Amino acid sequence: GVILYILLVGYPPFWDEDQHKLYQQIKAGAYDFPSPEWDTVTPEAKNLINQMLTINPAKRITAHEALKHPWVCVSA
Repeated sequence: GVILYILLVGYPPFWDEDQHKLYQQIKAGAYDFPSPEWDTVTPEAKNLINQMLTINPAKRITAHEALKHPWVCVSA
């Protein structure tokens, strides 16, 4: 999820110069899709990222499921 996020807009979903704050962001899953970079990214791509960055591993999309996601299938 993090790598896909970076590939689409060129910067990571989590960032802070303070290491502790960075870890807190990651643990909380605190990210967003700010303008203007995300304005042209499809809702399907954002949906896939949301599923990939789900905090709870039991609820997170698997690699197999991600490969079957509509954004991957349509974009491939």
